[in-house]
Amino acid sequence: MIRREMLRQTALTTGCLCTCGVLKVLAQESDCCNTPDLEPESYTIQKDRIVVDIQKAPCLAEPGHAAFISAPDKDIDIILVRPDAETFVALSRFCTHGRQVLSYNPDRRLLQCNSYNHSLFELDGQVFKGPAEKPLISYVVIKNQHQLTIWRRDA
Repeated sequence: MIRREMLRQTALTTGCLCTCGVLKVLAQESDCCNTPDLEPESYTIQKDRIVVDIQKAPCLAEPGHAAFISAPDKDIDIILVRPDAETFVALSRFCTHGRQVLSYNPDRRLLQCNSYNHSLFELDGQVFKGPAEKPLISYVVIKNQHQLTIWRRDA
């Protein structure tokens, strides 16, 4: 292999490695916690509320887990968090700073933006750490045995 070919191969390899790193950042995946979509068979969207059957939602079976409920055609993008055995919290799924997706970090009991220099939010929606300045939209969640009823506070 001549020197020119070796330099060319090295440059191509380096370029591929850099591109892969950039693509990982652009994918906006959290390095601590990835939140799944709530199983479609576990919830129904009604006119003014969402009803979730917890027994049909294995991704929320254990405390410390969270799931997304998303129906953009109905203006619904929620993260549903189960921080402990009896508590469920529903908040807007997107950061108020740059509209990036949030993930639940069970170790810190915070929601974190999946963007670089991410904002952190308390489970009541208040900003814990910026750059976000506005709180998240929060939803009322009522638990009745194995059923959750969720609706917007201002509805």
